[in-house]
Amino acid sequence: AAGVVIGDRPLDEHVPLTRGNEGEVVTQYDMGAITEVGLLKMDFLGLKNLTVIHQAVTHIRKHIPDFDIEKVPLNDQPTFDMLNRGETMGVFQLESGGMVETCKKYEIRSIDDIIDLIAVYRPGAMDFIDQMLDVKKGKKAMYEHPLLEQVCGNTYGVMIYQEQVQNAAKLLAGYTLGGADLLRRAMGKKDVEKMAKERVKFIEGAKKTNDINEKLANAIFDKINAFAGYGFNKSHSACYGHISYWTAYMKANHPVEFMAALLSNEVNNTDKITVFVAECHRMKIEILPPNLNKSLLRFSPEKIKSGQAIRYGLAAIKN
Repeated sequence: AAGVVIGDRPLDEHVPLTRGNEGEVVTQYDMGAITEVGLLKMDFLGLKNLTVIHQAVTHIRKHIPDFDIEKVPLNDQPTFDMLNRGETMGVFQLESGGMVETCKKYEIRSIDDIIDLIAVYRPGAMDFIDQMLDVKKGKKAMYEHPLLEQVCGNTYGVMIYQEQVQNAAKLLAGYTLGGADLLRRAMGKKDVEKMAKERVKFIEGAKKTNDINEKLANAIFDKINAFAGYGFNKSHSACYGHISYWTAYMKANHPVEFMAALLSNEVNNTDKITVFVAECHRMKIEILPPNLNKSLLRFSPEKIKSGQAIRYGLAAIKN
């Protein structure tokens, strides 16, 4: 679990606390009640991909001392070419079988395409991938109202982000950003009572702001509601998209260092090591056997006559 509760003063002044199984301090209120009493609950998730990136960067800096992953160009063509070939093993968020096929079909041309893919490749939203691809390849997108093109024109006529849901309410029905966020929450949680009130507010606002009749306003509200059920938070997708891009960039441009870091992160998982070693062979990267004089604790890049190889790490040897 990653729920961390944050308050403006000691938490025991707000909520009753207890000790968890590991001796950690835990609130005696659940997630819903915590929000009701006005405290902030944040989910902090650990990602081993950040460790992989860090280790790969350490390897690269041995021969490019000023290498900085946060400054690499975000329009690297070899990276996009590799993704479009479906060679995504080890690339964050893009390595599942279905995602490999989608990458091949999607023709990734920018980091924005990666960000959109991560958001749309989920249950519910996936149903719209083919529709997006049609528009991407030149078919005209259909909009119930011209203002909707401003909202989701850059995602090929499909609302895939919560921010687009908020923007639609703001542009079409004159919502404030705060009001639009409450609408998004009611839609996301499928709160029937709140939704009935929001529908009335939306229809009145659409008439007042853009002179949209009730029938069309209802149809637009239904469309927004359908998307809100699985809308993804764009800021979340953008962060994930950057990590995906960085892992792909290193695999395309610094394959030995990247694969060494990837292998090092799975030293205790023999199945994963087997898969990654096979990927190294496919990429024509030689895996050198363990050697008391040359092996480090983890997998490491090593110079050989024909270029670079990866030396087996001692920690990956059983027992």
